[in-house]
Amino acid sequence: MPPKTKLQAEAEAEGFDFRQWFLDHLKPIVLVAAVVVIAGVGLILFQSLKRKESAEYWTDLISTSLFASPFGSDEVLERIEQNASGEVVAHALVQRAIRLTREKEFDVALDVLARLDTDFPESYLTKLPSPDIRFSVTGALRRWIEVERDWETRNGYKEPELNKDRVALVETSVGAFWIGFYPELAAEHVENFITLAKSGALNGTSVTSVTGSLFQFGGEASKDTDPFNDTPEIEDSTIEPGAGRFKARQERGCISTLAVDGGESANRFAVVTGERAFEIEKRQTVFGRVLNDIYPEWTTLDEIKNAITYAKSPSEEIKANPDYLKIADHPVEFIRILRVTVWSGDKIEDGHDFDVSAVTKPVDRGDSAPEKDDGKGGEMTTDQPEDE
Repeated sequence: MPPKTKLQAEAEAEGFDFRQWFLDHLKPIVLVAAVVVIAGVGLILFQSLKRKESAEYWTDLISTSLFASPFGSDEVLERIEQNASGEVVAHALVQRAIRLTREKEFDVALDVLARLDTDFPESYLTKLPSPDIRFSVTGALRRWIEVERDWETRNGYKEPELNKDRVALVETSVGAFWIGFYPELAAEHVENFITLAKSGALNGTSVTSVTGSLFQFGGEASKDTDPFNDTPEIEDSTIEPGAGRFKARQERGCISTLAVDGGESANRFAVVTGERAFEIEKRQTVFGRVLNDIYPEWTTLDEIKNAITYAKSPSEEIKANPDYLKIADHPVEFIRILRVTVWSGDKIEDGHDFDVSAVTKPVDRGDSAPEKDDGKGGEMTTDQPEDE
């Protein structure tokens, strides 16, 4: 028999028999444990059912579906209808409905789904895959539209007007993209970004974090080659939240200021690359959006989104650092913001504090690198600008 512990000896000396006490109170103990377990299971079920009434649930469901495609334009659909039939066309109609739903063209998306039901009544896309699944693919799309409309009604949501006349061209080491602004939602934030861009403060900064739904960039500390310095404990400057925090969805392409202690960072930003970034919705002020929102023209954003981070491929040296988890989402290969310029119409605005003479407007506003005069005359080139 093992020797008694000091605690057991003291309990026996005081006349307390724990075993007897446990047996005497066994029923209430079991009852309390059962109540806790049942309450926990009930809470999990409640949260699960509640989530199915949220836009987040349906956005996740569709965006992770095999049918969530970067295609879905009228041109692609027309081409497929001319050269294919059957399930191929049905898939194209689903892709078209998904794109229209993303673009908030709900009525048109419902018309496409109605056509799918009429023309392809036997398609597996319109039927339940199994008795255990409540919605078909088309049913899930209809539910997504219903929840999105309900969200707009409850939040008094109105799609903000995007200014496409005064824009910013962001050139990175992996490509370029254009940003339009929401001056009515966040005029102060728009002017803050434009001021930073013209001063050259954003040139040479880097992407500091990449997750499944967004990436972050900016900040003076991100200009060096040490990823551990990229997230300052104290912000250089902050800005008060604007209306864009509450009156705009954090959807694919939206750019916002980072939420920090004391408000929002004035020189660090987030760009949404997933369908929706619910984790920052109503926490960060949306002040602009990537203009080239035409699938599949998202090569630069997707290039950044798919960057290998330290969480996916840490070196032994990095893992040995006690602060390793702080940079888990940092890209292993630095992605630099090479240059940001502000444009009005077809021309770069005056007032930039760095040389912009070599920058010309691309043929169209896409993800391709901006055209640049190679200094030799003749045709324009699309070489990336030198890191300044």
